Parts: sequence; structure tokens; C-alpha cells
Amino acid sequence: MMKLKKRQLEEVEKRLVKARAERAAILQEIERLKAQKCNMEFPKEGNISNMGVVFSSRQSLQYRIEMKQNAQERVERQIVEFQEEYRSANLEYEKMKYLDELEVEKLLEALKTKEAKTMDEIALQLAIRKKREPQS
Repeated sequence: MMKLKKRQLEEVEKRLVKARAERAAILQEIERLKAQKCNMEFPKEGNISNMGVVFSSRQSLQYRIEMKQNAQERVERQIVEFQEEYRSANLEYEKMKYLDELEVEKLLEALKTKEAKTMDEIALQLAIRKKREPQS
């Protein structure tokens, strides 16, 4: 049971790490797109079609930035969800671990008690045997 809880904890942890890596990649892509948009200059001379191409490119970049920001928000929600799952799974794992330790302690205590009783019985039998033997 404890191994199952440990495996569940590890699975949630993997999903959390993956989501955080995805968030970092998205943030990096957003920064790259923003820099690309900022570095795009409108032509100072030329015809209106050149201006239209640049304007269209900037709009396209802005759309891509917004799409990445939406993806970032989705991943942020996933991260919060995975963090909550991780906390819950970790709590369950720690609880199982604690209960397992308690069970081991109870078993050890029972073994010690049984061993003490056995030793008392042996000592008693030896004492009785010694009394029965004629003293020389």
C-alpha cells in the first residue's frame, strides 16, 4: 500500500515538473516574440504595401503572443492543480509511512514481549529443574 502511495506521489511530481518546464518554455517564447515585435521597424519610406506588410506582421506576432499567454494561463492553472494533488498525495504517503512505522513498532514490541515471556519460562524451568535435582 505504501509503495502505491509512493508511486502516486512520484507520478504527480513528474506531472508538476513537466508543467513547470512547459511554463518556462512558454515564457521564453513569449519574451522572444515580444523582442521580435519590438525590433520590427516601420519603413520610413516606400509605398503603402510595405507598411501593410509590417503592420500585418506585427499583428501576427501580437496574435501569437496572446495565444502563448493563453497557453501560459492554462499551464499556470495546471500547476496549481498539480501542486494541490502533490500536497494531497504527499500527505497520504506520509500518513501511510507513519502508520507503517507504528505497525512495525507494535510488531517489535510484541516480539520483545514474547521473547521476555519465553526467557521467563526458560528461567522458571531451569529453576524448577535445579530444585528437583538432588544436591550433591
